[in-house]
Amino acid sequence: MTAVLDETGVAAPSMAGRRTRRRGAVRNRIVTGLSALALLVLWEVVAAQVNPILLAPPTAVAQTLWEMVLDGSMGEALLDSAQPFAVGYLIAVVVGLPLGLLIGRFAVVEAAVGWLVVAGYALPMIAMTPVFILWFGLGFSN
Repeated sequence: MTAVLDETGVAAPSMAGRRTRRRGAVRNRIVTGLSALALLVLWEVVAAQVNPILLAPPTAVAQTLWEMVLDGSMGEALLDSAQPFAVGYLIAVVVGLPLGLLIGRFAVVEAAVGWLVVAGYALPMIAMTPVFILWFGLGFSN
């Protein structure tokens, strides 16, 4: 069997190989879509068996989302969620970026505060969630 070489001397993929890869990609997309659909159906079935406070069915979530879009409260909810994110990101950039640069540049700074960074890596963030809630609360004041 002879391979077709392109201008660089590398074997060019055959048309049959391209079709096979394309069919595989389409098959993968179909499998992904079906598995997502199966997950939604499972979610709906399980949610029907438990208290809606514990697990809301996806149909109720979609219905509430649509109602919030129609009455205009979705924009306000997104803004309420985006504000703490933006403030946290700003604090991380203003404090974390210069501190990281200082730790990387000066050995004495790394010796002074580097151990706190290493300790933070070892601590699971989920374990700190209750502590952060106690410190900062659940709300975000404007």
